[in-house]
Amino acid sequence: MPVSLLKNFYFRNLAAIFAILGGYALYLLPQFFNIGGIRGFCMFRSLTRIPCPGCGMGRASVLLSQGELYSAFLMHPLAIPFAFAASVAVIWLILDLFKGKETLLPLLTQKMKWPYFLVLIAVIVGVWGWNIAKVF
Repeated sequence: MPVSLLKNFYFRNLAAIFAILGGYALYLLPQFFNIGGIRGFCMFRSLTRIPCPGCGMGRASVLLSQGELYSAFLMHPLAIPFAFAASVAVIWLILDLFKGKETLLPLLTQKMKWPYFLVLIAVIVGVWGWNIAKVF
């Protein structure tokens, strides 16, 4: 891919939008339609028999898309904030395109401050504990 294309504001923003929407769709569609037995597949869990911090996120997202907020929360507590963040990111990127000014992507490349990083790690460890507790 030419370097000049990567420096293009519109290409970067459109690529980010399609990456978010495409990634979400590629993850949700097989689980939503139960295509090819992919429903609930987790490589980490297959190898270790221990659920990963993300186990249940796809099923929770499907429940969320069906309006089952409480069931989605019970399946994976981070499904609602994740869907909200993805929606905000797509809307923000679209607004950046209309304004012709890049604001989200530079914000995302900033280094995270330690207190926020520690909170993020604590949340991930807490959700991992939640996933493990549900199994045992």
